[in-house]
Parts: sequence; structure tokens; C-alpha cells
Amino acid sequence: MWKLTISFLFLLGLLSGCGSNQLNDDALTNNGTKDNKYREISTSQTNENPNMIDLKKGDPQPTVGSEVDKAKDVVRSQKGYVPSSVWINGNNMWVNVHTNKRLTHHERMKEESKLHKKLIQALPKYDINVKIDEQ
Repeated sequence: MWKLTISFLFLLGLLSGCGSNQLNDDALTNNGTKDNKYREISTSQTNENPNMIDLKKGDPQPTVGSEVDKAKDVVRSQKGYVPSSVWINGNNMWVNVHTNKRLTHHERMKEESKLHKKLIQALPKYDINVKIDEQ
């Protein structure tokens, strides 16, 4: 009986302490007057990313096909590289590139890193993986 009484009092204290979560009207206003010195900046949502390089002028809404084309254009802009395949799955992009150059492992990693940086500038919303193959 003693344990039941203590548990009931503990439960009563817990519920009464958690039940007093009421806002004070003065906390929302400034002495009864509403303070509207903060203005709303914008209510419209845009799909524009200010960091994205615009490779195709006037493309209103990017699609998977247009973003694949954008990735291929970035690869083509680099001398000595030909885009092989570009795959997009969710927010992941895999870019396979062919080259006629003979590259060591260290040179290949360095060139993949350069292409990766260019692709990230053009398509920042994707997690991009680059692989260079010799033809």
C-alpha cells in the first residue's frame, strides 16, 4: 500500500508539473500592443540555386535528361575527355569518362578530382562519382 501511495503522488506531481505549459499573453505582445517591426521577406518559393552555373540559358525547369546533358557538356569542355555514360539515381550521379591518354593511378585520381570539382560547380545538388577509363 505504501508503494502504491508514493507512486500515485509521484505520478500526480509529474502530471501537474507538465500540465502548466501555458503561454503568457504578454510574451507575444509588447505591453498589449503588437510589435510589427519585422517584415516578411518573401513568401514565394523558387527552384533556383544561386550557386549553380547556368550552362543552358532559358532552361526553365531542370529534368533528369537536361542534367545528364549538362554533365556531358562539362566533360566535353575539358580537353582530352569524352563522356561515356552518366547515370542518376536519386541524389547520386555516376559519370564514366573515356580518354586516349595513358594515365598512372596517381594521375588518374588527380584528373578524376579535377573533373569532379567542375561537375560539382555545375550540378551542386548531386553526390557525384567520376571514373576515367582509357579507350
